[in-house]
Amino acid sequence: MSMNNLPIFATFSERLSQQRILHLEHLQSISPTLYNCIDLEKIPAADALYEATETVDFRPEAQGGRGESYRLAQKNPHVRLVGIHQLFQLASPDNSIHSFPPNYTILDVLGGDGTLFRALASLLPSHQMPAILTSDIDEGMVQSSCQYGLASIRQSAQHLVIKDDSFDAVIIAYGSHHIPQEQRLQVCKEAWRILKPGGKFILHDFEQASPVAQWFEQVVHPYSVMGHDYAHFTRAEITGYLQQAGFHTFDVHYMYDPFILKGDSAAQVKDILGQHLFNMYGLVGIEQPFQETAYHLARHYFQYDYTALALPSTFGRSEVSIYETEQGWQIEMPRVALVGLAQKAF
Repeated sequence: MSMNNLPIFATFSERLSQQRILHLEHLQSISPTLYNCIDLEKIPAADALYEATETVDFRPEAQGGRGESYRLAQKNPHVRLVGIHQLFQLASPDNSIHSFPPNYTILDVLGGDGTLFRALASLLPSHQMPAILTSDIDEGMVQSSCQYGLASIRQSAQHLVIKDDSFDAVIIAYGSHHIPQEQRLQVCKEAWRILKPGGKFILHDFEQASPVAQWFEQVVHPYSVMGHDYAHFTRAEITGYLQQAGFHTFDVHYMYDPFILKGDSAAQVKDILGQHLFNMYGLVGIEQPFQETAYHLARHYFQYDYTALALPSTFGRSEVSIYETEQGWQIEMPRVALVGLAQKAF
C-alpha cells in the first residue's frame, strides 16, 4: 500500500519508524474498522515511552530473552483453548462465542503473536469472527502476529494509542502480572477510556500464592534466563482497580484454565507437556533430561484443593492427568485463573 493512502503520516513521518509505518499500513489494509480506532496523534508520544515499559523477557535469545522458545510454544493455540474460549464468552454480548454482531471490536492488549485470535479462529468460521486487534509492547511479537496475517499494532497497556469509546470489549490476559503494580490502575483506566458505553473489560491473571504463582516464583524465576520476579494479582487488588477505574458493574471470579496437549501414547504426552513447559518458560536451568524434569515439576506444583477455594469438585481436574480419548491420548495440567469482568456504564 502506498504511503499516499495515509496522508496523515506526512505530519509524523520523521517521528515514526519505518516498521511502525508498515504495521499501520498492514492494519489499514486488512481491517479498516480497526484502523479507524487508532488515534494517530497519540503514537509519537507513546513510542517515546516504550523503552521504559518494554520487557526484555520476550526479546530474541541473542539479546538475553526467550522470544524464540516462547513463540515456538505458542504455535499451537489449542493448548489453552478451554480458557481462551471462556475469555471470549465473557467478551461477547450474551456469553456465547457464536453471537458476535458484525464489526464487534475486541482489543487483545497483551496479545503477543495472536494466540487468542488463532485459538478463536479454530472454533468459528471467518464470517462469525469479531474484529480483533492484537497488540503488544514487544516489536518481535507484533511482527510475528503480522506474519500470521492478523490485525496488529505495537502499544503498551499503560498508553494505548486508541480513540476514546471505540471498542466493544478489552481483554488483558496471560501476562498481566508483568505490568508493574504501580501502573496497573492506569492500565484499567485506559481500558475504561477506550471502551464504548456498555463495553466489557476482562482482566485475567493467576492469584497470588496460587499454584501458578508458586510455579513462577519457585521454578520459572530461578531456572529461566531472565528470571520472573513479578507479583501476581489478588482478588481485592482487581476489585479495587475496577472500582477506581470507573466501572460500577463488575465481578471477580475463578476460571478453569488448563493446559491440554495431545499425543499418541501416555509416555509421549508426558514428554510433550515437558517440552511445552520448557519452551514456554525458557527453563534452561533445569536438570536434564529437561522434558522429564519439567513434567515432574508440573506434577508437584499444579495441584488444587477446590474445597479450600469454595469451588465444587467438578470445577476441574485437581492434578496433572493423563487419559485416553477417541482422538488419542491427552495430558491436562490444571490451572485456576482469577478473572475480573467489568462493564462500562451506558
